[in-house]
Amino acid sequence: MSSPSLTRRALFLTLVALQWRPALLHAIPCQDVLDTLKSVTALLGFETKLLLQEYKLFHGLTKVTPSKVPDASVVGADFPEQLQDIFAKSVQYSRRMEYVEQYQTQDWGNPESVGQVLRRVKFGLYSQTNLLRVLARQVQPEVLLATEEPPPPSDNHGYAKKMYGLRAIVGLRDWLTRVLQTLQEARQVCHDQTLTTRTY
Repeated sequence: MSSPSLTRRALFLTLVALQWRPALLHAIPCQDVLDTLKSVTALLGFETKLLLQEYKLFHGLTKVTPSKVPDASVVGADFPEQLQDIFAKSVQYSRRMEYVEQYQTQDWGNPESVGQVLRRVKFGLYSQTNLLRVLARQVQPEVLLATEEPPPPSDNHGYAKKMYGLRAIVGLRDWLTRVLQTLQEARQVCHDQTLTTRTY
């Protein structure tokens, strides 16, 4: 469960990102944005693990290990480039969760055991994406945040839809682990333009 203070911070920074007012943006301490992003990402990781449990239980996939899981890496030569990659994949995972919710609703009535957690995951991704907008602009004002639409599901039969959701949720879980590690390893992000981070 999210704390009220974390939820308020995330909502406020999301509003800033949506309105995109430079004066308000620069008035927010960079470290506050980074710390909130870490907390939102950690909470989102917890919610995604819970979603995976409920999804596998509902669909009878508790013993299934999916193949062809979406890319869970974070790439970039420095932290600004890594932020761009994280932003792009956050948007892609948001779209994948929309497909999952669509399938859950149309084919299985979106039972609350899955639907409630899925809605929290979708909101967490929405908050994460907008926090990334704010942080990227503070770290590197000229940064360009580009996105690509993930490929739509190619199969329409029931089992393929179940597996699409499983792959998407497992990929999101693994990716969030890597994102949190990247954010925690970043050094001097909010102090100057000489950014130091471990790269792989």
